[in-house]
Amino acid sequence: MRVPLAAAAACLAVALAGCGGSGSGSEGASATETTSSTTQPAIPNADELAATVIETMSAVTSVRMVGTQVVDGDEMTFDSRGTHDGSNQEVAMTLNGNAEGTILTVDGTFYLKGNEAMWAALGAGPLASTLPGKWVRSREGVEEGPPIPTLKVLLDELEKDDSATEATNFVVEEVTLDGKPAYRISDPVGKDDTVVWTSTDDKAMLLKMQGTAEDGPVSVTFSEWNEVPLFTAPPSDQVTSL
Repeated sequence: MRVPLAAAAACLAVALAGCGGSGSGSEGASATETTSSTTQPAIPNADELAATVIETMSAVTSVRMVGTQVVDGDEMTFDSRGTHDGSNQEVAMTLNGNAEGTILTVDGTFYLKGNEAMWAALGAGPLASTLPGKWVRSREGVEEGPPIPTLKVLLDELEKDDSATEATNFVVEEVTLDGKPAYRISDPVGKDDTVVWTSTDDKAMLLKMQGTAEDGPVSVTFSEWNEVPLFTAPPSDQVTSL
């Protein structure tokens, strides 16, 4: 089973790596978004906004990412809070509404806790009924980096796919997202359904992204930039190893 945000990284890369041009439009606004009709300073074009987003993302120390996506046919929700590189991170996830689990990363060690349905989904077999309530410790994969996508994964995806959307004409318009001003980067022609929202200040902080990945729709909101506290390892009497 793949982990959350891998497809989201690809969607975000599509929207930012090949941005070009500027413009406006109101089609496709969500229920929590409205377009702005007041006179505002000049809206940056997509190239300028994308460059600022990437620069800002590269400098932050921590972030919270909450979203939904389809992973190998399973409907997944996730709430990821942690450092830019995932070296200190907590990810809570739910599969198909009943399998719930949390992955904690602290000091190069991964700890996984889940209910019986989650352990069964992860292939624990007969052990699935014995593991709920416990943190299972593992250092597997530490040398290659955290197996859970992080903000760094998004940036790496941008660098890898920096020419993926040269022919796509993304544009920027000013809207209101959840009652706050925001810029929306989208493709009004409809060749790509990826949409990215950012703040309208000079930092262009990521607020939300949505699109369609190989397995289905992906939606992620971003918050708590540079505000996520560090996590500590669970108490030793709650930890076990397989």
